Amino acid sequence: MATVVTVVDASTSVDIRRIKVISDAELRAKIASDAQSGDPQYCAIRPKTFDPTTGQRYEVEFWPAPDSSRTLRYDFPILPAVLSVANKYPMGGAQHSETILASCLAVAKRGAEDEAAYIDRYRRRLAASVDLDKRNKIGEVGGAVADHSSTTLGAVFADLARDVGGERGFGFDPAAYKHDEITRVEMDIQGGLRIFYYPPVLPNERVVHSWSFLKPMVTLSVLSATTDYTLPSDYGGIEGPLYFDDDVGHDPIHMVSPTRLQELRMGLTSSSGHPQYAALRPTKSDGTAIQAWELLLWPSPDKAYTLHYRTFYIPERLTKTVVYPTGGAPHAETVRMACLAQTENDPDGPFHRRFMGRLRTSVAYDRQTAGADFFGYNGDNSADDIQGLRRERGLVSYNSVFYP
Repeated sequence: MATVVTVVDASTSVDIRRIKVISDAELRAKIASDAQSGDPQYCAIRPKTFDPTTGQRYEVEFWPAPDSSRTLRYDFPILPAVLSVANKYPMGGAQHSETILASCLAVAKRGAEDEAAYIDRYRRRLAASVDLDKRNKIGEVGGAVADHSSTTLGAVFADLARDVGGERGFGFDPAAYKHDEITRVEMDIQGGLRIFYYPPVLPNERVVHSWSFLKPMVTLSVLSATTDYTLPSDYGGIEGPLYFDDDVGHDPIHMVSPTRLQELRMGLTSSSGHPQYAALRPTKSDGTAIQAWELLLWPSPDKAYTLHYRTFYIPERLTKTVVYPTGGAPHAETVRMACLAQTENDPDGPFHRRFMGRLRTSVAYDRQTAGADFFGYNGDNSADDIQGLRRERGLVSYNSVFYP
């Protein structure tokens, strides 16, 4: 159900006032005591009479009854479209694709002898996805081009296809594979890359490791009086604040929740200047295209700016033309073990154990080379208060490990 309903200024598309969502009983009591009309202040959402030909529908009622037309904005949990040949993209994006796959396989294996192994794998992937989603909610996370500088030792698509095909019993010459063998090998490679890019939580750790090579600095050109921006299709999250060009002299733009940003947009009469706060908001997806994200700014930019931020990049699929995995030669063996682990479908199999060992090595290497980007905020909050908004504290990280 909707949790935030706001009235939108039709001329500027800016949220100007919130309508509080209350229970149907509370709304009916208000209507019974005073059936007035005017600017809506409260609303209730209730189910309509069920129609088996269309499914369950809901309706909203306002109090006071609107005395003129209004434009409203609201958020709500959607019911994802059924996947089909036309609607081929599930909600959530590439970050959760391995979890979705594990869920489908766990359902397919119901009643089989190895059902428990698939359920366990799904639970571990689900824990990783939940952790990633929580970090996305507070703007800490979140999707560069792969490093091609070392092509001799790095994993290459043809090499991965040869090793996976050989383990599958197809031989070591990918050019001689049959169509269904090629399909199987490509599925193993893509699955291995997903579990490498978005790995499970390592033993004795509490959160998923985020690879430094998937967090490049990118730029965003901001236009005057334009507050909302659709981010690129390879976007997977933002880490840290957004920065202006060095010669501008403004403080970084800090991330807040979409709800808090809407409150800021409604709260002040003067809402133009250099942006100070930003929020991330997913767009609705019908399954025909990859779900997009929007970046929201406050105040409305008073002129054009160039912003810089660290994004979580979603890598491309490997193909015969896109041949190099992101991460480069230092992680080539980890990628190889991840792909080979797909051939055994056994969380306790030898390739999976070798992958987990290589994963620990790759994570340690990544932390050593990336260094510490963020130690947490250290300052006086007393002067950092705009309409009751103090600096929001996120997670503290050391060597890319986040702590409460």
